[in-house]
Amino acid sequence: EKRFVADASHELRTPLSILQLHAQNLSSAKDANEVAEAVNAITEGSKRMSHLVDQLLSIARLDNLQQLSCAVIPLTPLLHQSLSQLPLTLLDNVHWEMRLDDSCQLFGDNTLLQSVLRNLLDNAAKYSVVDGIVQVTTQHDTQATTIRISNSGSTAPDTSRLGDRFYRHQQHQNTEGAGLGLSIVKHIVALHRGQLSFKHNKVSGLDVTLTLPTTPADKKPPLNSDQ
Repeated sequence: EKRFVADASHELRTPLSILQLHAQNLSSAKDANEVAEAVNAITEGSKRMSHLVDQLLSIARLDNLQQLSCAVIPLTPLLHQSLSQLPLTLLDNVHWEMRLDDSCQLFGDNTLLQSVLRNLLDNAAKYSVVDGIVQVTTQHDTQATTIRISNSGSTAPDTSRLGDRFYRHQQHQNTEGAGLGLSIVKHIVALHRGQLSFKHNKVSGLDVTLTLPTTPADKKPPLNSDQ
């Protein structure tokens, strides 16, 4: 917990320092172009700061979550909803191959699972090469549903550290984010008694395999069912 607080403080301090710098540049701007440049930098910095704060709040809520509101959820509509929440520029950056079994379903918290899928899809597109392929495959058996998301990437992150709070691959330091998204995903998956794994693929990308229950794990699960 102490390490998390220290890391969070560092992550907040950095964008604050950048905002202060651009504010100083704005106060000393000599023409309209300099003003516009500083204002744009402050706006973008504020967005990143807001996103970071939202992620920190999400982690705090998950750490104190007592129960989930669970139901049976059709997977294909949930995937399409999650995709629709990605920025258009990101969606158009890659080619999507969707190989979906429409009979797949999940048992869990709709809002939290949508957050998981949105984050994994966002990462797959964001860290793929331009015009690369992101493949999404779903399948199921009587107890679990498996979702595989693969991309054609340009870097090879340390898969053993993916999901660690604030971990970011060295080559991704200039990419927007603070290394919290996968940590949140990992936490939500654990709450649902699911499994999440990463491995490198043959096209220098990453294969993400997410396995989640299709039904309650037992007669008295620690999750609050709406069914």
